[in-house]
Amino acid sequence: MFRYSSKTFGEKNQKVIFFLTGWRGSILQHSLIAYLLQLNGYRVIVYSYDKSILSPNTKETATNCNLVKEDVKKRVKELKREGIDTFYLFGNSLGSLLPLMIANEIPKDISKIILNLVSADLAETVWGWNKVKRLAWFKESLVAQKIVLSELKDAWESLSPINNTDNLKGVPILLYNSTRDELISAEQTQKIARKLRGITSVKTITNHNSHKISLISNLLRFPVYLRFLRS
Repeated sequence: MFRYSSKTFGEKNQKVIFFLTGWRGSILQHSLIAYLLQLNGYRVIVYSYDKSILSPNTKETATNCNLVKEDVKKRVKELKREGIDTFYLFGNSLGSLLPLMIANEIPKDISKIILNLVSADLAETVWGWNKVKRLAWFKESLVAQKIVLSELKDAWESLSPINNTDNLKGVPILLYNSTRDELISAEQTQKIARKLRGITSVKTITNHNSHKISLISNLLRFPVYLRFLRS
């Protein structure tokens, strides 16, 4: 059974950041960042989830991502009833799919979005994982089910960032990418960046490291995204 959890930092602060961790990420791993944001006046709600949020079971993946999306939307609604009106979304790696899914459905409630390594199309991204030794099993499992790329794209159409942008006009976005990301190709990040720039204001920060190093280094550059949040 799929499980997800959340922890709130800075309960009394009135500006809320929903922080969506990456695949196999944990709340503990991101507690320092959440604490620093808390000290700067933000209430940070960090989400983590079972690794089955992304799996070769295509229906399960879609269902699980949507469960988290709906929970965040529910929390926004509840917090608005408490008088809170400022919400941000911060997604990391796989978790960067969720902010666009959420914001595209409730754009008027979202002030800004931070995406730390995001692909345009989830299906196209995992289809290339046969080139990544530690993740080759994922593509092999899809092939073993006789799933072809077109079917995977259809199954995950609602999850892919490229399909969750139409309502984002007026929602500024900070987008991190990497030219040497082995999990999310530069082509994928450039594709979603172009789409978003045609809709809203986008600040792009590019580095040249592997996926993991880029992910961590972007998180550690705290002043960068703090300035974006405050601008």
